Amino acid sequence: MEMSGLKPEYNCRDGHCGACRCKLESGEVEYIGFAMAYVKEDEILPCICRAKSDVDLAQVNLHNQVKHAS
Repeated sequence: MEMSGLKPEYNCRDGHCGACRCKLESGEVEYIGFAMAYVKEDEILPCICRAKSDVDLAQVNLHNQVKHAS
């Protein structure tokens, strides 16, 4: 996701917290780590996944960047 320009919400980046959890509408992913956070059958943790095909995601929590005045 990050390589395509999206910035998903995260806390741990290793499958423990579940902050990045989203719904996989279509497509296929492979896990490159072990998911410790609970996910439903149709959900993934993009922090530890790679897309194996084009994917459609729903309920993606994107990281909001806060800009501070100088």
